[in-house]
Amino acid sequence: RKLYVGFTRAKRKLFIHCNTAIFSDSYHVATIINDQNVFPAPERISLQLSLHDVFLDYFKNHKKQILQLRSGMALEFFEGFLLHKGQKIASLSNSCRDRLNAWNEKGYSVESVTISFIVAWKKKEDTEETAVLLPKISLMKGK
Repeated sequence: RKLYVGFTRAKRKLFIHCNTAIFSDSYHVATIINDQNVFPAPERISLQLSLHDVFLDYFKNHKKQILQLRSGMALEFFEGFLLHKGQKIASLSNSCRDRLNAWNEKGYSVESVTISFIVAWKKKEDTEETAVLLPKISLMKGK
């Protein structure tokens, strides 16, 4: 799907960077540059969390607090929870916690958390929408 969008939206040129030979094998390519350089790991990494990265039901009891927050506001990170003024307002999903642990094993730790989006979510059986925040987590190597 991403390739289709890239191919069909490019006006004049399309540059694709990848670590496989899929494009040289399957598509007519004007230029192939094989870069053998080994680059160091980045100092910082940003993860934009989605609805899959947070426990959605956790937000049901925190709607009032979340609706008082705004995009760009800083949050605190503590053991898989996001806090505002010391109060837990969000819980990361198990898969997100596993992903953060994997980054931690590579030497990265959470540097900062900011709110990117506040969206409405509702289960089929619910009568009322719940406010859900989707944060951006910045990781720093060696912190």
